[in-house]
Amino acid sequence: MAATFIPKCTTLAASERVEMWVKCGMIVKAAEEAAKVKDTAKLEELRASATGNAALEVDRIIKSLEKGRR
Repeated sequence: MAATFIPKCTTLAASERVEMWVKCGMIVKAAEEAAKVKDTAKLEELRASATGNAALEVDRIIKSLEKGRR
């Protein structure tokens, strides 16, 4: 239920919202939040802790961010 309020926390820093998503167990949402601010270090950290489909999605987000830099 807490996850419904995270998008409404617009005054918080992106890193705080990422941690909130992680605490809710929503790694992909956390990765999407980190990608918005191009936090590659946090994305790598999330990829290391992700499993299954979440790991694939985080990997996809990282690759799309890398393509955007070129």
